Amino acid sequence: MHDSSSTAGNVNCVLAEVPTTYSHQQFAVGETQQELNSGVWFGDGDYEKAFDGSVFTRVDENGSTCKLGMEFKEGYVGQLSQVKYFINYISNRAQYADNLVFEGYNTADATGADVHFLFNVTNSVHEGWNYHTFDPANKPNYRYYRFRGLGNASGPCRIYEVTLSGLEVIQDNNPTYACMPKVIMNGEPSVSSSSAVTFENTKTAKLTAITPRYGSRLGGETITFTGTGLSQTLSYYNIQIDGITCTPTAVTSTSVACTSGRRDSFTTPSSLSIFVAGSGLVSNNNLVFTYVFKWSEGADTWGGEMAPMDGETVYI
Repeated sequence: MHDSSSTAGNVNCVLAEVPTTYSHQQFAVGETQQELNSGVWFGDGDYEKAFDGSVFTRVDENGSTCKLGMEFKEGYVGQLSQVKYFINYISNRAQYADNLVFEGYNTADATGADVHFLFNVTNSVHEGWNYHTFDPANKPNYRYYRFRGLGNASGPCRIYEVTLSGLEVIQDNNPTYACMPKVIMNGEPSVSSSSAVTFENTKTAKLTAITPRYGSRLGGETITFTGTGLSQTLSYYNIQIDGITCTPTAVTSTSVACTSGRRDSFTTPSSLSIFVAGSGLVSNNNLVFTYVFKWSEGADTWGGEMAPMDGETVYI
């Protein structure tokens, strides 16, 4: 909310990003590779030991058709990028190999074709952390995920720790998404709007390229951002790279260029924000510009010393 522009009769706010299954795939809305702890874990026996954050406690369920999993809240799915599981000790690989599968499904009582196989634990399973990373272009989207024993040997769910990584998103594959705004005051809902706010793909600009991808920390370089849905009004742009203003200099229907500023400190993480007045933020589409120390910048790069010359040894 912008307090300075709100009045007794009007409340003004900045829209938050809305990660849906569609917007995340098309515009990279939302962060990836977050450990997902927003769901509810379930399973057989003392299954909670697989999700307690400790690699020293083991699920002591010995059933051959056991289950361990997570359920997301209604209307949401987990868009997974990675699954990892920790096994402290293995005496017989057959306990896990080709005897434990990972599955996804969308209804609690799903069976048969409604349960989707995602991967199986193979003979490469080993002590320590085991990883399965999904194709970024084909991430699974389900409300329920589980490990399930196939019944070939006892104890396939005797796992020490399980972590799901990815993003919890709204289960919606449409290019538009409408939601009803509510005003909450002092922790209590006070006003509900009768008009929906609709997010549309046609109003969401997206980057497709950055040229160059690297530039001098001294600034003064021209950076061109290419994309779709961009405004052609130069004065509408506010571009920030690592929190430093990149001054807009030129614009076309498919690109905007700016002159980079100087970055004196590297204590803050890299970031990119392109704001267009009247349209909001442009999707970075996971593209970034990186400030670097250039070899050719002499003393600025080499700690006050001259740049290395031909034949000298450099340790990086």
